[in-house]
Amino acid sequence: MKYAIFLMLGLSLAGCASAELSDDQLKGIHRVAVFSAVGDTLDMREIPLFGIGGSDDIVQIPDFGLDRYITDKITAKLTGQYQVVAIKTPIPVKKGAPDDDWWFGHNTTKVDLPAGGDVGNGKVDTFVLIEPGMGFPFGADQVHGPFVAHHPSMAPVETVVGIAYDIVIVDARTGKELKRVGVPVAKDADNSIWQEKFSALTPSQKLAINTLLHQVVDVTVDKVLEIMKLAGAGEPT
Repeated sequence: MKYAIFLMLGLSLAGCASAELSDDQLKGIHRVAVFSAVGDTLDMREIPLFGIGGSDDIVQIPDFGLDRYITDKITAKLTGQYQVVAIKTPIPVKKGAPDDDWWFGHNTTKVDLPAGGDVGNGKVDTFVLIEPGMGFPFGADQVHGPFVAHHPSMAPVETVVGIAYDIVIVDARTGKELKRVGVPVAKDADNSIWQEKFSALTPSQKLAINTLLHQVVDVTVDKVLEIMKLAGAGEPT
């Protein structure tokens, strides 16, 4: 399968110098906690051919286990490089709406990270936070987080499955954001998995979508962490 064009745009952004953590920032990272707040909803987005007739169906997908998959993937990548600490204290997450005064662009979710880095299992110095980002499948409608998009056209690809997410590195001691890298990415999908409504999906269609979402995580997380220099930099601590 090929990747949608905005994967290349996202990784081109990630590859620029501004995506890298500085040597001084890296020296302060020893105990890390990983938290994902991106994978609890799915947007089934129909993008109209001539600007009319589009639709979306945003649904909860707890059975997909996407946040756990992302957390485990990043934990495995960082283990040995840093001491990765499991989070025991529940972390509040608030999903916004376009009419909220704080909602704009990629800022659609508020994650209330614990002050001072106390995760209930000791303190950490750094959070690796995964938040919904912003993507434009087929160069059209804006999406946040996991999505399936369908665009009826004469092009070979009419359906994609992807995740628009941000990897955010936060200084846990101060709460300061050190780095944010947007990763809007999707994989081409067979049109047979598409339905306008999530409720119309068969179990096999849901499984196919979840498998593609996992593949999106697999192909991006390791690469972006390396580009940020968070993985593969320095000696294990």
